[in-house]
Amino acid sequence: MNFFPRISFPTPFGPSTRAIVTLASAAIVVFYTFAVGQRAIHTLELQQEAATLERQSTALKLRGLELAAERQRLLDGTDVETIARRELNYIKQGEAAVVVLPTAAAIERARLAAEPPQRPAERSLWESLLKVLTGG
Repeated sequence: MNFFPRISFPTPFGPSTRAIVTLASAAIVVFYTFAVGQRAIHTLELQQEAATLERQSTALKLRGLELAAERQRLLDGTDVETIARRELNYIKQGEAAVVVLPTAAAIERARLAAEPPQRPAERSLWESLLKVLTGG
């Protein structure tokens, strides 16, 4: 039961005009949907890049602090002696230097380890097959 009667009013627009307006409206909605989506993707990429740059900045700041501390230690002279002894084999005046020479066996082991392994002489496929077939 319909209590409200259907009343139709004459409109200046015909069915073809409504279809054109509907299609144009749909096209505008689709365009703006893609535009907003593209903008959202671009924003996400920029946020990821900003996070990466922030991590790199933090790492570089930490490295700068480490270098400043090392520079200060070198200027104070606290690490100079340690570095000279370790890397340059320096000794103080009055200390005795001890040089340990390797034994002949150690030299031979080092020489063998440095040489590439010798490969057995390569045989042709026919020679290998003939050897397998003849049992020799």
